[in-house]
Order: sequence, then C-alpha cells, then structure tokens
Amino acid sequence: MAQPLPSSLGSGQPRGGQRSWKRWGDLGVSSLWAHQVAQTCDLLLARRPADYLGQIRRLGERAYGLINGGLSGISLNHSDIGGYTSLSKYNLGYKRESEQLKRWAEMSAFTALFRTHEGNQPGINAQVYTDKSAMQHFGRMSKVFKALASYRKTLFKDAESKGWPVVRHLALHYPGDAKAWTVDDQFLLGDQFLVAPIKNKCFTKPFCPYDKTLYLPKGEWTHLWSGKSYGSAFGSETVKIKAPIGEPAVFYPKGSAVGADLVSKLKAAGVMK
Repeated sequence: MAQPLPSSLGSGQPRGGQRSWKRWGDLGVSSLWAHQVAQTCDLLLARRPADYLGQIRRLGERAYGLINGGLSGISLNHSDIGGYTSLSKYNLGYKRESEQLKRWAEMSAFTALFRTHEGNQPGINAQVYTDKSAMQHFGRMSKVFKALASYRKTLFKDAESKGWPVVRHLALHYPGDAKAWTVDDQFLLGDQFLVAPIKNKCFTKPFCPYDKTLYLPKGEWTHLWSGKSYGSAFGSETVKIKAPIGEPAVFYPKGSAVGADLVSKLKAAGVMK
C-alpha cells in the first residue's frame, strides 16, 4: 500500500514516513491468517511482491523481484501480467501499453503462475482483450504456460520438499561461474530453461530489430524457437539473438528431454511448426 499522492503527513516529517505508513500490515498479521512459510505455501498464497507501475521498464524490476525473491526463500513467486498501477493524474502519465503487456506475458509464461489484472485504471490500460493482436498473443503465451504444466509440477514438489524456488538465479546452478553471479536480468525456470525477458520498448516501429544480448553459462544450449545451438562445452558465452514479440529469448540445455517435450507440445498446440 502506498501513501496517496495528494496527502501530507501529520507530523510534517517525510523522512521515515514510508516505513510508518506500512505499519497497517501489523494489524493484518494479528487479524488475518496467512501461511508464513514460503517453502510450503500453496499457489493460492503465491507471493506477489508489489503493485508495479504499468510501464515496460517495470518489467525489468519485476524480473529482479522474481530472482531475488527466490534467493530469499520465496519459492512460488509471480506478478500481475502488465503491472497493476497506472497514474493518469498529476501529469505522471503512467499507463500500460500493448507492447509491455505482451512482453510481460512472455516472461510470466515461464514462472509459477500466469495471471492477468486489469489494473487500477482499466480504461486507460491495454488489456489482453483490447484487440485481435492482444488476444492472439495472450492465447499463444497461455499455450506455452500450459505446455510447461508437467514440468512445473516437478518444480512445485521441489519447492515443497526442499524449499527450492521455481524461478532461480543463474548462480544457484552455476555457483562457480563468477559472471553468473552478476546477471540480474535473466533467470532459470528450474534447471531446464534459461529465460531472458525483453524489457526495452521499441521506439522505431515498425522497424524493430528486437535483438537480445544475453549470457549463456558453460554448456551447449538450444534456442527454443529456432532449434539452433549456441554456447560451448568449453566455457560461457555472450550471444545476441532475435527475439520478436511472441518469441521471447528462451534456451534449454542441448539434449534436454524436458526441452524436447516442450517443443513437441508447442507443435501439437500450433504454437510452433
């Protein structure tokens, strides 16, 4: 909960006010029951860290939240697709745009929960039902999320029994890779998919290259959409790939049965040829 913009603190002292404003949560703790153990909480209480502003740059912040939440013991973590908070007053002009909504859906398809929200100002926000393009893209990403269902179940079991996060920092599986510790805009879904969300808006439409530069830890990796091999068994690599809307930057280890299963299911669903 945030302090309303057209308000002032009774003490007249803004410093520390943000922390004081959130003390309403103490009342909730004493009056409401909620599972406090992230290791065993169910999806009904899956964590959602904040009502993010409806801007594409907030997508990057949400990725940070997923990654850091997992490191902090929050095994089931997610966000409102597209963000929640819009501010049309006070000349702030924050609202959800179509491209942002689509890119957010692409990231969420590779997380624990795929959930939309109209936001606090539905009328000014792009929605998954706004037009044909939005509906088709959302349908496509919904099929991706569905195709990962069996794999997610194994990750949920690990979350319950071991406390492992569904969305993981690269360093959890590549602890000896110094570079992996510094990567904060990519994540692993379990240990079988590497996801690099597209968090930058295209300002040159209709000519959008959508190139994505990302880091691949040591090993050979298969690009989900093209089937091309990247990386090296002899060391890590930084690569640049095309990531148009509808084809987020996703890789799986070469030879992965889980990766092959996803490709098979996406072909059966008409998502891939």
